[in-house]
Amino acid sequence: MRRAALLLTLVCAACTRTVYVPTETVRRVTQVVRDTAIAVPVDPERAQNTTRDTCSHLETSLAVSDASVSGGVLRHTLEQLGEVPARIRYIETLRVDSVPVPYPVYVDRPVPQPVPWWQRALMWAGGAAIGAAALRLWRKK
Repeated sequence: MRRAALLLTLVCAACTRTVYVPTETVRRVTQVVRDTAIAVPVDPERAQNTTRDTCSHLETSLAVSDASVSGGVLRHTLEQLGEVPARIRYIETLRVDSVPVPYPVYVDRPVPQPVPWWQRALMWAGGAAIGAAALRLWRKK
């Protein structure tokens, strides 16, 4: 009886094909927002120098300035010390899909029509053989 149950289970389980398609329920999407003109706030600084001399030197955290008078001509130079760090904005969003993971997909395949007579005869003979084997196992009990 156990053999018959096992045989029947194997025959029934082999009749179908279920394909599981893996899907994600939560996706992490990162958007990088870049702009060509980025406004970076800089701490306000002011430097001022008054002198009777012919040269002057001013310095802030971002620039250095030198000025001098020679022969009635004012010469002034201004140099930047370093780079101002720019900020890039990152926007992170979570998208939730409402599809259960995984879900069964039944694949239908077209059967060529019509089935030839000899294939129908073979299918009938196979069914009769399985039925005869099951009846024989049932009576052997």
